[in-house]
Amino acid sequence: MYEFPLSKRIENQVKSYFNNLEKINLTIDENIRILVIDDNNVDPPSIEIKQMNANYELHFWDGYSQAEVVEDLKEKEVTKSLRRFLKKINKYLDVS
Repeated sequence: MYEFPLSKRIENQVKSYFNNLEKINLTIDENIRILVIDDNNVDPPSIEIKQMNANYELHFWDGYSQAEVVEDLKEKEVTKSLRRFLKKINKYLDVS
């Protein structure tokens, strides 16, 4: 069975969480960045996924005061942890 690469799985996950992708900037290069586009917030919510050797780090910023880092994630654990942060970003978009 063919398995999608992590970047494609994340892209699909982002698309499934947000009905308005105009407010989301998804960048996939050596790292994966998900950034909320908000003209009223100079430091909007964001998620960055970095590969660190065989594992991954997930960095989350809520746009106000909460930052979280989840370290030593296996590839299969990334999308599960990402889900929690995408829900938080979705709440931010509903409020703003």
